[in-house]
Amino acid sequence: MKNIPNNTTLYDIKTPVGADYITCPVCKDFFPNEVENILDFGINLYLYYAPCCNILFNISHTHIPDGCTDGSYYSHFVTKYQTITYDTNNIKTICDYIGQPQFVNVEECILMFFNNQIRILELGCSCNKCIIKIVSENK
Repeated sequence: MKNIPNNTTLYDIKTPVGADYITCPVCKDFFPNEVENILDFGINLYLYYAPCCNILFNISHTHIPDGCTDGSYYSHFVTKYQTITYDTNNIKTICDYIGQPQFVNVEECILMFFNNQIRILELGCSCNKCIIKIVSENK
């Protein structure tokens, strides 16, 4: 996993073909808008996993409407997060990051979250006005 600095000018999302697809807010590649691409992190936090860029994001509010289901939306993306690691003596290290985590693949993402090795602290919106602070169950 690596950190991507925040650049909110890139983060708009489109839902082409009657919202059957969703675009990655970074590279604009599209993938099926299906439940398999949505990860549930508990605490009422659901995020899309973009397999093209290996990032997490969610749809925010409408940017430009383009029909009933097609459109352009702002995106919520990770702006602050923590990684939690343990050394061989079981000593805990917490590192805070400002930016977006980029995973190697979806398996790494799932393992890190469900092994409590990463915690999302804040989501930002590409409109540059909305911020969502995350209250995590695991401390």
